[in-house]
Amino acid sequence: MIDRNGWWRSALLVILALAVLGGLLYVDRRARVSKAQRDEILERAAPLELERDGLITRRQRGRQELEERSFCPATEQLLFLELDPRLMTEALPAMLSREIPGVLGLYEGNFPGDAGRISREDFDQLMAAGWGLCLVYDGGEDFAAWNEQIGPKLAAAGIARPTAVYFPEGAYRSDWEQALLDAGFTVAVHHGESFLPLIAGDAEEGLWRTGSHPWNYTGIREQIREVVQKRGEHCFTVRFSEGREEFEAGAFENMLVFIQPFLEAGELQVTGFPLARELHDPLRNGSAEAWAAWEQESAELEQRIRELDAQIQEIYSEWKGEDDD
Repeated sequence: MIDRNGWWRSALLVILALAVLGGLLYVDRRARVSKAQRDEILERAAPLELERDGLITRRQRGRQELEERSFCPATEQLLFLELDPRLMTEALPAMLSREIPGVLGLYEGNFPGDAGRISREDFDQLMAAGWGLCLVYDGGEDFAAWNEQIGPKLAAAGIARPTAVYFPEGAYRSDWEQALLDAGFTVAVHHGESFLPLIAGDAEEGLWRTGSHPWNYTGIREQIREVVQKRGEHCFTVRFSEGREEFEAGAFENMLVFIQPFLEAGELQVTGFPLARELHDPLRNGSAEAWAAWEQESAELEQRIRELDAQIQEIYSEWKGEDDD
C-alpha cells in the first residue's frame, strides 16, 4: 500500500530544494552582475576622484605656502636716544663688525656738536655707514610749536628732516596722527598706547605705527623670536644714562650675537624706518599682487572641484539605483 503522506512530503522537499537552489543561483548571478557593474562604476569614478582630491590638496597647500612665504623679512631698529660719545667707542665697533646700522634720535640738546654729544665728524661717519634718523617728541609742549622749532634746528645743522618720530613711553596720543601726517611724518614709534600692537604688520596708508621696547628688557629674546615669526616690524631703544634702556657693552654684544643667525638666514633685517616701511608695503613687496592672483586661482579651483563632485555623485547614483531594484 502506497504511503501517500510520505510521497507528498518527499515531493514537497524536492520542490523546496529546487526553489532554494534556484534562488541561490539567481542571487549568485545577480551578485556577479552587480559586482561587475559596481567595478565599472568605481573605475569610471576613480580618475575624477583623483583629480578632485589633487585639486583640494593644491588649494590647501597653495594658501598655506602663500601665508608662510616671506615677501619681506622681519625688521628691527636699534634706536639710540642719546648721542653719547660711548656710542662711538662701545656700541659702534660691535655693530660695524656685523654690518648692523642703528638709528639716532634727535631732539633739543641731542644734536651732533651739542655739549656731551658726538661731534659732527662722528655723526657724518654714522650717516656714511647707513645709519638712520628719527625725531623725538615727548608731548610736553604743543605739537605745532615743537614742529616749528625743530625745523630751523635741523636746517641749521644741515640735517634733512626725518620722516619718523619717536614718542617716549606714555607720550603717544592717537589724536595727533593727522597733525603728524600734515607735518610730513610717515612713521610713529609708540609703546602700545591707545591699545596699539607693539609689532607692526603691513605698512598702513598714511601713518605707519610701530611699537618699541627697551633693548635690555627681560623678554627681549622672546620678543625677537615673535617679530621674526610674524615677519613684523619692531623697535628697540637704547640710552647711555641710567635707567631701563641703559647701555651695557657685554649684554649688548650678547643681544647682537643672538640676532646674528636670524640676519644670516634672511629672516630679520636691522634697518632705518623708511626702509622698513618700504619693505612692509604690500604694494611694493609684491604680496598684494600675489594674494590677488591666488584668490582668482582659488576660485577657479573651487569651481572645478564642485564640477567634479557633481560628476562623481551622478556616477554613484547609478549604484544606488541598482540597490533599489
